[in-house]
Amino acid sequence: MASRLLNTLLSLAVVVACASCLSAGPMPGMTFASVSPSDRAGGEVGMGVVPGFFLSDAVKAKGDVGDVRHLQGTALVEPFSGWAQDLSLGGRWVNSGDDAVIEPLVRYRTAVDDEERLAWGITGFGTVHHFAKEGASYDAVRGGAELAMDLRITPRWRWFESHLTFGGSLTGIGASGQWCVNESGWAGDCGSEGQVGRASGSLSGAYFAGFAGITFDVARNFESIFHGLRVTLAVAGGRQPGMTPPSLGGELPDPQAPPPQWQWQQGASRPWLGLGVYLTVGLGRAGAKRSAAAP
Repeated sequence: MASRLLNTLLSLAVVVACASCLSAGPMPGMTFASVSPSDRAGGEVGMGVVPGFFLSDAVKAKGDVGDVRHLQGTALVEPFSGWAQDLSLGGRWVNSGDDAVIEPLVRYRTAVDDEERLAWGITGFGTVHHFAKEGASYDAVRGGAELAMDLRITPRWRWFESHLTFGGSLTGIGASGQWCVNESGWAGDCGSEGQVGRASGSLSGAYFAGFAGITFDVARNFESIFHGLRVTLAVAGGRQPGMTPPSLGGELPDPQAPPPQWQWQQGASRPWLGLGVYLTVGLGRAGAKRSAAAP
């Protein structure tokens, strides 16, 4: 099991923590914010399991590739009209079980063609976060943007549509933390019998992630206050930060002596890959859309 280091964003950001039996610093690899335009004022509420990584993986001997432990909720509202009608404000809550982060979101989305077959959007995100538990802690700031495309692959219909979704994001991360070290020289449980000392370190950098998925829209083109139900299945992957421990010099420290403090350095980035599923409900103003849906 590991200790913890990492998490959070730059004026829009997340990340660094230690992980013992727990994982900390949840870093979602995508927002799941829809970029398919809506012609009526309203909002979206979503919940699901999001692919990504934990900043605490940076102090483990091996990061968790294929992590799907982020439970995320989002809310986006479109209170604007005129030129700003495609601008949305909102936020998301990301929970890993041990650590939870609240992050604001800003989204702009628009269609490329009159039939709204192809749309694109950009979502900005960021936060600052602190987390501490059982002798391990981190402070982090993160910020970034996600560019996404949406391609409708079925005819427009009142009851059902399917879309392909794909895109990428770039996230800037700055974080520092403290954690415990076990006999292996890597992060370990604080307070455990195998603990041989403590460590601290910091990291910074910009990390890319890409994603692709398929979306199913149900009852999206009716004129009621219900703006549709959307289910998205996606795969995402990218790079995550890594930390390098110093050599323990072969001999373990004297257990009667005060525990030593080691300073870790930032190392090479590591890959991550994961799957996610997300459910979004749209609600808002009733009435006909500007472009009438097919019967």
